[in-house]
Amino acid sequence: MSFSIDHIIPRSADRGGPSERDYGNLVYACNRCNSIRVVADVLNPTQCSLGEHLEVLQDDGLVMGRTDEGRRTIWLLELNDPILCDHRRRLLALLDLKRKRPDDPEIHNLFLRVFGYPDDLPDLRRLRPPLGNTKPGSEEDCYFALRERGELAQVY
Repeated sequence: MSFSIDHIIPRSADRGGPSERDYGNLVYACNRCNSIRVVADVLNPTQCSLGEHLEVLQDDGLVMGRTDEGRRTIWLLELNDPILCDHRRRLLALLDLKRKRPDDPEIHNLFLRVFGYPDDLPDLRRLRPPLGNTKPGSEEDCYFALRERGELAQVY
């Protein structure tokens, strides 16, 4: 599964404005969801707790809607597509293995590869607008800087 940066306020709506590179406007999303969001208004994970609207069933990986907005998001993003459910089942199985055998180094390494931060995090301290950070003073809080200082958690 491939991931990309998704803009909560779409770049087309902001037209290169400050929210295009504002950390609060960026989320990590699968390419499929990012593409569908271009044409559909769905739940905003920066403004609500997704757990209030959605629930993942542990046994089959289906996503159930707890609210009308959650059910609409499931439908729009096709979250119960068999391929996505299969992917979720594999992730849930890995989480279950990690819970059952937390000290197993092989499972721990797989867990880090799947749920850890990517190795190629950008150093936003060196990037300047228009391609870089537009929030002056926030550079030392970027994930790259946190990793460099040993303050970044192993997984997100």
